[in-house]
Amino acid sequence: MIIVMKSGCPQQEIELLFTELCRWSVVPEVSVGKDKVAIILVGDTTEIDAQQVQNLSPFIEQVLRINKPLKRASLEFRYGETNDLKVSTPSAHITFGQVSQALKL
Repeated sequence: MIIVMKSGCPQQEIELLFTELCRWSVVPEVSVGKDKVAIILVGDTTEIDAQQVQNLSPFIEQVLRINKPLKRASLEFRYGETNDLKVSTPSAHITFGQVSQALKL
């Protein structure tokens, strides 16, 4: 489950929400994007009602139930923002997450 916070949400509200979510049987993780803050709930969220989560704060924009693996790598978790991963190898630096000019047809 992913909780998307409204733009301009105060940090104190995120901290209060994080504290409340820690009382549940999940582990909340915060991801700060360019324009949005997303909180992912790690663990079994099948028994959590999305509307109950939505009612926790007026600063929650959207609650998304993600039913696929690798949700932390998903664009839903990153709220549509991509991240590049740079890995150094003995022969070169390799970037994952973008299309190389050499690969474009």
